[in-house]
This record gives sequence, structure tokens and C-alpha cells, in this order.
Amino acid sequence: MEQGRIPKPGEIYKHFKDKQYQIITVATHSESRELMVVYQALYGDFKTFVRPLEMFISEVDHIKYPDIKQKYRFERKSSFEDLLCGNENQVTADSIRLVENVGEAGNREAGNREAGNREAENREAETCETEHSEVEKFTEDQGEALEMTGEVNSILMEFLDGTSYNKKLEVLLLNKKHLNDRLINDMAVSLDVAVDEGPLETRIQGLVNCLSALSRFEHRRLR
Repeated sequence: MEQGRIPKPGEIYKHFKDKQYQIITVATHSESRELMVVYQALYGDFKTFVRPLEMFISEVDHIKYPDIKQKYRFERKSSFEDLLCGNENQVTADSIRLVENVGEAGNREAGNREAGNREAENREAETCETEHSEVEKFTEDQGEALEMTGEVNSILMEFLDGTSYNKKLEVLLLNKKHLNDRLINDMAVSLDVAVDEGPLETRIQGLVNCLSALSRFEHRRLR
């Protein structure tokens, strides 16, 4: 076997029927230990194929295909390294366009996905944020006024004492079965957010959603 003709990952080969393929790797068959070439089409649906190495590097059957000028079944045309180094003598115009299009499409897809995620998270957080950069807690005067009227219960106090939105969310979730509309209203006021009227379970979930969004926003800001 000609060592110099063993394909390497990233190289681009042209089949004698004028189709181009990119080498993914040379693998070993788990049972027969035969070397196999794994390669991907650079056209159509970009399907991936496997072919024995001996067959991949073999010569064209010129008896069966007398009009074929290419000597080998697959002949190396270029690699991505060639493209980056500007080795234009070994690269076809189609190969350059293909690499550029694939790269640009991948970058656009990744950029759009990241931008979409950021926009969705920001919208959710902004729904629950106040006009200021941080949501204000109850003032000491407000807390004292509630204590004087006996309206502060242990769940609300634990909620108010939470040092982060995540801690407040934990208190809310651990005490869901003990919540009522008055507690929901007091918690919402402490966060300076509004929770729509409706069934209790729906209002609780609305407050959970707000706290989840604020917690994620707080985590990103502190990173």
C-alpha cells in the first residue's frame, strides 16, 4: 500500500465521476481490522460514506471505463489547509465557494441562535424588572408598619430575608401549599412587580416565572 496515498482528515478528493468528497477519517473495522475511509459528499445532501481503503486508493478500471482519463478512483484535490494558505493551484473555485458557504452558514446559525436566546431571556427579565437596575426591597418603615398591625407571617418574613432572587424562589416553592392571595400580593409588592388576578395556582406560577427570570438575570450580571 502506498503510504503517501493514504487520505488524511480534511483533504478533498475528486471521484473519477467528477464528484468531490471530504475525508473525515480513516477508521479500523472492529471485526476484520480492515482500514476503512470515512468521507462526506460535498454536494447534494452531504451524505457520509464508508469504503475500504484498498478500494478507495485503487486505480480506475479502465477496461470498464475506457473514456476516463483519471488514473485513480479518487484523486486528492485540496484540503482546508490549502484553502487557508491560498494554494490556488490545488483548489477549484467550487471548493472555495463550498467552504465559504458552509462556514458562513454555520456562523449565521450560531449567531442567530445565541441572539435569539439572549433576546428571549432579556424580554422575560424585563417584564419583571423595575425601572431601576435593581428591584427595591421593603423599606424598614414599611416592615415596621406591617409588624405593628400583625400582618407579617413567618413565610413572608423568610421571603423578605432572602438574600437573592434564587433564595426567594426557594422559599416560594417550599411553601406553595401555604400561600394565599394576600401573601402573593405582599411578595409581588416587595419585588415591585405585578401579578395578574386569577386562580391562586395561576398567580403562584406567575410569581415563580418572574422570580426565575430575575434569578437568571441576576446570575448573568454577577458572572
